[in-house]
Amino acid sequence: MKKLLLFICLAFTMQVNAQQLISYEQVGAISHAQMIQDYGIFIQYGVRLYAIEYTSLDLDGNSTNVSGLLVVPDDENRIFPRLVYQHGTVDSPEDVPSLLAGGYELAAVFGGMGYVTLAPDFLGLGVSELFHPYVHADSEAQVAIDMLFATEEIFDTSFGSLLNDQVFVTGYSQGGHAAMAAFQKLETEYADDYTVTAAAPMSGPYDISGAMTDFTLGDNAYYFPAYLAYTALSYQEAYGTLFSSIGDFFKPEFAPMIQQFYDREITLGTLNTFLINELTNLYGASVAKYSLLDDVLTAIETDPNDPINVALADNDVYDWTPLAPTRMFYCMADDQVTYQNSLVAEAAMLANGATDVEAVDVDPSADHGGCVSPAVTQTIIFFAQFQEIGDYSATADLTATQLKIAPNPTDGKVFITMPENQSGQADIRLLDLKGKTYANWQIENQGAKQELQLGQYPAGMYTLEIILNGQRFYSRLVIR
Repeated sequence: MKKLLLFICLAFTMQVNAQQLISYEQVGAISHAQMIQDYGIFIQYGVRLYAIEYTSLDLDGNSTNVSGLLVVPDDENRIFPRLVYQHGTVDSPEDVPSLLAGGYELAAVFGGMGYVTLAPDFLGLGVSELFHPYVHADSEAQVAIDMLFATEEIFDTSFGSLLNDQVFVTGYSQGGHAAMAAFQKLETEYADDYTVTAAAPMSGPYDISGAMTDFTLGDNAYYFPAYLAYTALSYQEAYGTLFSSIGDFFKPEFAPMIQQFYDREITLGTLNTFLINELTNLYGASVAKYSLLDDVLTAIETDPNDPINVALADNDVYDWTPLAPTRMFYCMADDQVTYQNSLVAEAAMLANGATDVEAVDVDPSADHGGCVSPAVTQTIIFFAQFQEIGDYSATADLTATQLKIAPNPTDGKVFITMPENQSGQADIRLLDLKGKTYANWQIENQGAKQELQLGQYPAGMYTLEIILNGQRFYSRLVIR
């Protein structure tokens, strides 16, 4: 049943950008057993799924209704951190997390790993009736931050105190760009409200004006030309300076179908298929730049002050100095978002003085779709070293200081000592840095040293995952 929250706000002067929670409704639940069956044995919780409607800001700074998905781990005896998950490019306004589409499964996975997960639909998607401002950094960030504020009211009024003060930020593809935008805005404009614990944008176009433009408008075939059209329409919507009509930007062979997409008459996938076929028929290959008028392409290539280049640069999200630990997971063979985005971002952030930033190639041979699984696996491992889950019963938490692993590096034998006050069975897994499982052990913790034989595994760096009483600990382990 849909729950409406009433706000006593008429007697108060509200800030122009103040958000409000409008409603929330439970739209699903997945049991722990089903989560394990769907996503693997190391999922720790079942989850409850809620569609959220709240207010944010449109492109003119006016209040507007938006939506998102809230995923809550199904254990009311625990106190969980929050995680902002920014979804990737979707096919239509209905292909969104709040409608259990648009990649909501990743939000569910993070929920199952013990994070209260917030997955905004974005401006112009879900309940929002505007045109979606694709890869528009400010609106991507604002809807996420407003969702953080809005969902606090749910926990204050209905769920009880289930939240600690940790905030993690991640997202894939467009969501990588959106995650970086939200991360930057949280640290630079909302530091008094939230402290980001760690961030892991994945395979995102952080360098829109440089690496991404060069990749999209290069001489080689690019099989996602609809992204170019989507970006141009988005920035015209946001800035109003790119063109008077779509025919002023795109060649007449392509403009009518792009107009249909703008009018919500066709999906992004339909537009992409048309553009690939038409470019191939006319030019022999899907070379995206040939969809642009010649003078538009020349301006992009030669005039940094042209409105399109100004708009592109305004949505770069790499030239700043993150304070929280940051990993940008990518794959070198990505065919949609060039890996150079991550390298450019890493170089700029380190040059700016960031002390814990790294771009990590999780699978050099994986394309954009194939990169999802190893990138998410590495994000889970990276976040786990910071994640704190409290317990209402005040049972002692498993911490790195209570759990000892030695020797490390090891020549083939390692001893694990677990705390005596944490009885029960420990699940232990040895993973390589791509997330591949090499071995599993189940050990009954009796407070004594437990020996693992590792000499049969190749030399290299691994991750050792230990789960005891619903808490997880990860440690880097080197086998010589």
